[in-house]
Amino acid sequence: MQTNCPAPPPSSQLESGSLNVNDGVDAIPHVGPLMTEQIQGRLAGVNTVRDLLLYFSNPARSAKEIEIELGRVLANPQRNVCNRTYVVSDVNQCAFNNVLNLLQFGHQRRGQFGIPDEVNIPAAASVRMRRRGVSSGVSANSVRFCGCQTTRMSCLGDQRERRCEWHTAAQTGLNRGVCTPRARRAISSGFRGRGNPWPEGLNNPPTSQFSRQGTRDGSQHTVVHGDVYVNRWRIPTGSIAARPVVRRQLRRSQRQASRARQRRIGERQAQRSARRPQRRGTRRSERIRERRRSAERRRAADNRQAQQSARQQRRRRQTPTAPRRSERIQARRRSERRRAAGNRQAQQSARQQRRRRQTPRVPARRSRRIRAMNRRSSTRRLSGGSLSDEALKLRKEIQRLEEDGVRRTGMRRRYNSLLL
Repeated sequence: MQTNCPAPPPSSQLESGSLNVNDGVDAIPHVGPLMTEQIQGRLAGVNTVRDLLLYFSNPARSAKEIEIELGRVLANPQRNVCNRTYVVSDVNQCAFNNVLNLLQFGHQRRGQFGIPDEVNIPAAASVRMRRRGVSSGVSANSVRFCGCQTTRMSCLGDQRERRCEWHTAAQTGLNRGVCTPRARRAISSGFRGRGNPWPEGLNNPPTSQFSRQGTRDGSQHTVVHGDVYVNRWRIPTGSIAARPVVRRQLRRSQRQASRARQRRIGERQAQRSARRPQRRGTRRSERIRERRRSAERRRAADNRQAQQSARQQRRRRQTPTAPRRSERIQARRRSERRRAAGNRQAQQSARQQRRRRQTPRVPARRSRRIRAMNRRSSTRRLSGGSLSDEALKLRKEIQRLEEDGVRRTGMRRRYNSLLL
């Protein structure tokens, strides 16, 4: 349901939520204050989009009745005149198409988007959208352009395009020559006529821009319902006076802002002029003096800093410096580590001493002495001698005592003497 107009149609706006059924009829695209006044003045009780849908639903109307009613309430007050270079149609094309789009969408989607369920406009789908007109065989703009040409030169223009046709005053029977599109058998050409009822059986209103009802071919003019036709094309009755171009005056705030800006610019220029020296040589000498003064200030600052550093160094040499906090902390930690190491060593020594006291002492050469005793015993046996009971008893006692860690030197001497 395209409307061939710049703004989005009401169907799209209802779906997106930018248009509500409770909005006024002036919210419909291309229905301005003038069309709104005509709708409210000619359709009783119609103020909102909902009211408009319900008006065409009760009672239900035919397609012809809907077109006549819309053409009547959406008629252009300045119809059939030239607005600069084009003919103004009888009905506002975009307003007509958008309202028709609303009626068609309201019937198809009743019960949705806030559209009342009572909406019933089935015939709206049969009403054709309006267009400004095309004519077969000629330029699409000829139906809008040709009728507004008032001279033969502007009418014919470039003969290669063959868009328009000039009719002299003698041919038309009028007091002036007229210009019409060249096509004589155009089908559905030009805009449709105003919303006056027309007889049954006719496709277009007889007052359309191109009409076959009551008109004739040729240059001789005819009059149909008060409109002049030449070669079946309607002739515009006049032109809209061009509005004089009036320069927009600045508002009070804008004027004040402009004055303040000019004042600031003047003050800045005055300050620059006051700072600017009178002679070029004077300015150069001032720069040189300023450079020398800045250099002297830097040297003085460097000297002060050097003197302060020297005083600090002398103060450090004369005053014994106390160890820093970090050094004291490190020394304390080292002493603690040494103390801990000494404690560990003392504890280890104490453990070793306890271990020695608890473990019985075994002579280092016990096994060697026992082996020597055994060798003597074995030598005695090999020589054919035998140990006495006293020697055997003494040897067992010596072995037991040595296992317990007790040395008995006297018993060993006696035992050795018994072995000899």
